[in-house]
This record gives sequence, C-alpha cells and structure tokens, in this order.
Amino acid sequence: MKIKQLLVLAITAASFLGNQAWSMDMQFGFVETTKCLDESLVGISRTKTFENTKKQYDLSMEENESQLRELIEKRNDVEYMDSLSPEGEKELEMQIYKAHEQKSATQNKFSMILNRISTQMNSMFFKYFKNASQVVAEKNKLAFILDGTQCPFYKAELDKTSEVIAQMDILYSEEIPQEEQTILEGAQ
Repeated sequence: MKIKQLLVLAITAASFLGNQAWSMDMQFGFVETTKCLDESLVGISRTKTFENTKKQYDLSMEENESQLRELIEKRNDVEYMDSLSPEGEKELEMQIYKAHEQKSATQNKFSMILNRISTQMNSMFFKYFKNASQVVAEKNKLAFILDGTQCPFYKAELDKTSEVIAQMDILYSEEIPQEEQTILEGAQ
C-alpha cells in the first residue's frame, strides 16, 4: 500500500513540475544558417577564398593538360615519330609519363588544399555563427536559438537571422585580417 501511495505521489509531483516547466514563458528564436552562410561577411569571404583557390587549381590543371595534350599529339603524329630516334621516342614517352605524374600531383595537392581550406573556413564560420547567436540571444533575453532550416514553420518575429548576420559581421570585421591570413598561410 505504501509503495502505491509513493508511486501516485511521485507521478503527481512529476506531472505538476512538468506542467510548471512548460508553462514558463521560455523565449527562443530561429536563425537560417544557410542565409548566414550566404550573406555574412565571413560566409562571403569563405566562398571567395574557396573560389580563388579553385581558380588557381583550374589554371594549373589547364596548363598541365595543355602540356600533356601537346606531347600526346606529337606521339600520335606519324611523321614526327618517324623522325625520332629510338632514344627520342623513349624520351617522348618519359615526358608523357612525367606530364601524367605532374597532373596527378597537382590534383592531389589542390585536393588537400581545398579540403584544408574548407575545413578551416567552416570552423571559422561556425565560430562566428555561434558567438553571434550567443550575443543575439543574450541581447534579446532568449533561452536558446534554433536552426530555422530544421523547422518547417515559425512566426516571423522569432526570426533572428538578420541580427545574427549583423553581429557576425561586427565580430568578423574586428578580426578579419588575422583570421584570413592564418587560414591562407595554413593552406599553403
């Protein structure tokens, strides 16, 4: 009998405390992470850094492919090949082999650089995103901020995206040269 009474008392207390916790006026907001990534200075900088590195990669690959194409065209030119000595043919094959190796080395190098930059820039973005969200939450007396991309609907007044972007821009502007320089130096 005592166990039954204790169980009823525990359930009643848990139900009462649970209702009290949910009835508290907890304030929260939502932030569109993808919009922050697209519109904040740190997000734009991240994209530009990645695109500039990708352009360098494309130029290097064009150069390698052009060199390789020229060598292969020479090998496919019957008249040219007939004019070469056996040692010349071996030299041409060695140049083609080296050009293939250079192309692979360039691909590997830039793949590692792009991965490193992407990882570092993502880390930097989320550092600013987290810090800016925290400042906005404290300023607006919010218990927490949720990712709006995970919620199919929320009231417009709960959207704190523009405030977070503005705060990210402020924080980023204070540290921009040091952060970018560190990332770019670390990628090379």
